[in-house]
Amino acid sequence: MKSYLVGLLLIVVPISSAWSEGKSYGTSKTIVTPKNSVIVTDGKAGARICYYDDRAYSIGAVIQVGKVYLICQRQNDYELNGQLAWVLLNPNKPQ
Repeated sequence: MKSYLVGLLLIVVPISSAWSEGKSYGTSKTIVTPKNSVIVTDGKAGARICYYDDRAYSIGAVIQVGKVYLICQRQNDYELNGQLAWVLLNPNKPQ
């Protein structure tokens, strides 16, 4: 009977000590959200504008940069309301 109790203690003690250590084998995730939200109040955020030298130009505007002329046009021909970009103005090609 005494050897039975010793054998039982040899099995129970390691198991109970592992439980008491509080080991966790699963994964945990911590999610932190910012306290302050960022608010964008610029009304021109979606405006179709070309910028040059800290100035805003609308579609069709032509500027001279050195000896080169640039025109503010649609960035992509297949978009009707896409972004604008400066395009090299070629006087021989209709814009």
